[in-house]
Amino acid sequence: VKVELKRAQLDGDFEVGGDLALNYNDINQATTIAGDLRITNNNFAALVYLSEQKSDDYKDADGHRVKSTQYDKQQYGLDLRYGDDAWNIGTTWHHASTQNSGTPALPMDIDFIESDRYNLDGQLYLNNWQINWQLGYQDATHGMDNFKQRKNMMMDMYRVNTADATTFDYKIIMNQGDWLWGFEGFDADHNSLITNPNATMFKIDNFKNVKDARHSFVAQWSTNTGVHSHTLGVRIKQNYADADNVIHSMSMMNPNIMALQNEFNQQDKNISDTTTDISINNRYQWSDSTLINYGVGIKQRAASYQERYLWVPMQATGGLADGKTYVGNINLEAETAYQIDLGISYERNGFSIAPHIFYQKIHDYIQGTPSMDMRVKMIAGMMNDTSPLVFTNIDAKLYGADVNWQFPINQHFKLSGIASYVRGTREDNNDDLYRIMPLNTRFNLHYQQGTWQSNLAIHFYHKQSHVSQLSNEKASKGYMVIDWQCDYFISKGGVARLGVNNLLNKQYNDHLNGINRAAGSDIAVGSKMPAMGRNVYLAIDYQF
Repeated sequence: VKVELKRAQLDGDFEVGGDLALNYNDINQATTIAGDLRITNNNFAALVYLSEQKSDDYKDADGHRVKSTQYDKQQYGLDLRYGDDAWNIGTTWHHASTQNSGTPALPMDIDFIESDRYNLDGQLYLNNWQINWQLGYQDATHGMDNFKQRKNMMMDMYRVNTADATTFDYKIIMNQGDWLWGFEGFDADHNSLITNPNATMFKIDNFKNVKDARHSFVAQWSTNTGVHSHTLGVRIKQNYADADNVIHSMSMMNPNIMALQNEFNQQDKNISDTTTDISINNRYQWSDSTLINYGVGIKQRAASYQERYLWVPMQATGGLADGKTYVGNINLEAETAYQIDLGISYERNGFSIAPHIFYQKIHDYIQGTPSMDMRVKMIAGMMNDTSPLVFTNIDAKLYGADVNWQFPINQHFKLSGIASYVRGTREDNNDDLYRIMPLNTRFNLHYQQGTWQSNLAIHFYHKQSHVSQLSNEKASKGYMVIDWQCDYFISKGGVARLGVNNLLNKQYNDHLNGINRAAGSDIAVGSKMPAMGRNVYLAIDYQF
């Protein structure tokens, strides 16, 4: 996922504009207030923006209150730009703040996140070259606990996690004709310390002075020769990771913890991997209405720092949120995926359809597998997990298909949809890959007339029975959900929106949802997080 913040736009004329957005959801009394103000004048442009989001806990379709799902978030920032048709330069400051926000699928809730990002970037047009460059720095602190926003009657099990991270990133991309060249990367430092406010001596170095850096060179050649177009891309990435020695205050009382601590500290934690991505994509205009896309690629991914340096069984897995306990593996190999894709796009008289199939064979795929280490099992057993997992390289394959289509019924109504299927299996046994989305499809009935438009969406999800037996993954049931939305364009820049998610108030669980860890909820600890019940929302957006 690539997130791009708003930027001030240089257009040469004096102009003042902005955007105001308001939103309300009744399922959790959630409110959003967001806005920005833009000023341009000749060679200068400025943008200031802010947003605030708040909510209470939501309820599922059966009326159960899902504890620790409230949130309180603010973002604001400033972007300044100066330049002309030949060059421009800009600077950005972005602040994000989160307070008292629940994360029930994790072992702790958010007390605070404070993050500031500073960015300097620009463009230069010189002798048929277009050069884009960027320098960035981010500083973030993060606090979580397991007792303020959820029920915890065991004071000796109170936990506070304090984390911080700093990241420096850069990019320079040069374009000329059919060629693109560039360098980009980041260098980050991470710390995570776990304590107990009721026991000052309790301390766990979850991650200590972890270094995570990726630096890459990219080259791309694109050409168009009539009905054929080709793109060849290569990225060479240097991946670097390291970590300091760790301590656990209970190591003197628990020989298993002591053994894992000493083993981790004695290992060489300095890792350097070189990975390479190569892709070839081609397009063939078979006829005026038919386009064929096909491509092959080899892509590699180095292990994340959580997958490497999680030295004692925990659930700090970088977002898996599956209720399972993991331990890392410093010596993980980089994943290597061999990919092939084929797609056809057909369009005539407003009707279009675009089926696509893919196949990937992945060497050294990283997935949690049952740990055979009795020390890990005994420590995990203290947290009521009898089957901890260790991040391991396995061989796997992924294959599937998807299709997009749309069909105009008349000048007011249009049907459209998308369907997607993915299957993942291990190559070394008959097990399925862990956490794969089931077959699903979506149908849209869109209506538009004058200043009104409406969309009725029906989502179908098949049951998922292809689950990982070794990871004790549970099968999930299929379900159908209906959403509806209506927009009214008040003026040239204003729109009012009324909508309903989960119109029929269907009780269901998304297959990829996390597991509830928050006690004191109407949802049992260990149950899969339920989806929201029927939610009616109102929104207004006005641009000037």
